[in-house]
Amino acid sequence: KATVSVLNCFPWRDTGRGAMVGTPEAIAAAASAAAVFFALVDVRIFYGWVVTIRKGKQIWQAVPAETRAAHAKRYFLGEACVRQRNAVTLHDMDFIHFTNSKYYKVADWGRGQLLTECGVLQAAMQKGRHFAVAATSMRFRRELRYGARYTLESRIVGYDDVAFYIEQRFLSVPSPADTKDGAQDAVPTLHAVMHTRLQVTQKTTTAELLAAVGVTDLPPRRPPPPDIQAWTQSVFDGSARLRRECSATSKL
Repeated sequence: KATVSVLNCFPWRDTGRGAMVGTPEAIAAAASAAAVFFALVDVRIFYGWVVTIRKGKQIWQAVPAETRAAHAKRYFLGEACVRQRNAVTLHDMDFIHFTNSKYYKVADWGRGQLLTECGVLQAAMQKGRHFAVAATSMRFRRELRYGARYTLESRIVGYDDVAFYIEQRFLSVPSPADTKDGAQDAVPTLHAVMHTRLQVTQKTTTAELLAAVGVTDLPPRRPPPPDIQAWTQSVFDGSARLRRECSATSKL
């Protein structure tokens, strides 16, 4: 009914053969509505979320129930990761290269698929919980230019009582035509690396989520690499300093 009411807003012309052809006014109105929609909503972001979450769920559901715990365990140990292949389009660029803000948007897709493939996103949602980015750090090494094909590699590199630590690498592999002697085993180029502390909301522990997907033989904590531990501690120290400085004037 909603679709019919929308169509009735536009002047359609009946061809007499069971088909409806839009008049120029209808076409102009539809084009204007589409332009406003695309201007107000980042359609590619929502589409990316739908595609990646659906793919992760399909992979998780395809795993036999009796082997799901072993499947999920490989992700928590960092033995398995998610690889998403993309290319830089005009929508991703600023003036000359892949814009900085786009790295964060694409990384969101990678984390969503990663957590879905190992089942913890579904487990959290069943408990009425979700994940929140508590802290993130990005290091840019080499630019990605228009048309460049790259792979986003997302991996869990540790976890504590309430958060997962995720490392994401933006990699590109030159084609054989671009390498010396057409080598097939070209070394990937690292363009950027992102570290994220992804926290479970409402005081839910990571141990609860691991148990929900059948993983009960892992320790309650798996410390991330030393450099990520140092970064995390600097985040905690910074939060403590801000609380001291702002306690009298604002709420943190």
